[in-house]
Amino acid sequence: MNGKEEQVAMWDSVQGGDEISIQDMDNQLEVLRELKDDYAAKDKVKKEAYAKLKEQEAKVIGMLERTNKKRYVSDYGNVTLVEELSVQTPKTPEQKRAFFNWIRENMGEEAHDVYMTVNSRTLNSLYKEQSEVAAANGEVLKIDGLSDPITVTKLSFRKA
Repeated sequence: MNGKEEQVAMWDSVQGGDEISIQDMDNQLEVLRELKDDYAAKDKVKKEAYAKLKEQEAKVIGMLERTNKKRYVSDYGNVTLVEELSVQTPKTPEQKRAFFNWIRENMGEEAHDVYMTVNSRTLNSLYKEQSEVAAANGEVLKIDGLSDPITVTKLSFRKA
């Protein structure tokens, strides 16, 4: 039996009372293919638009930095430079062990379980919170397993 004959035999043995023809299935696959292609095309456009947006944000950040401005107000919108500390998630097994040991020792077993599968946003939220606590005590935060934080400059843009 060739591939087409196998498909016909499969469709001839449909259970449940509703008949599904090969043409019905082909029609549905045609729609599925068109929708997948449409989704892929729109996803590509979205990614290209995002890249252009980030490029433009970098230009505006550069202009603000070159003029020593933190804020600019315009009829088109208001921009503000916001500086945040950011740390990377641990990459190596040694860094991960050190980080999770630090969590366990400094925050307890429950926190360890929460942060065991930490993503970047959650990690940075934890770092910010703990950094504020350390600063209030006159200390500089150092978490085992994490590299030193870097300052990331982000642009806040709001409608005028």
